[in-house]
Amino acid sequence: MAESDQKNPGYFIFTVQDTGVGIRPEILQTIFRMAKKSTRKNAASNFTEGIGIGLTVSNAIAKTLGGEDMKVESKVGIGTKISFRVSNNKPRVTLPID
Repeated sequence: MAESDQKNPGYFIFTVQDTGVGIRPEILQTIFRMAKKSTRKNAASNFTEGIGIGLTVSNAIAKTLGGEDMKVESKVGIGTKISFRVSNNKPRVTLPID
């Protein structure tokens, strides 16, 4: 979801929320670091969940677009909510994609 930031005109707030397995508190401190990621097997599907670079890259893109670090709220067994703000006054940035 994206909405105008009522407290800070000129910014948009983007929010993504899920009802997944959640992120353990000790992992929350490391989720934006490329060097240390936690992967585990999902008991229901028996697949390893993610490779661990998505949030790192997303956070870098948000900051490149004039935004702030992403904010994360999570409860194990309930889900995760991630949000960030970006300015609508910054010039467009072109990211090289191969």
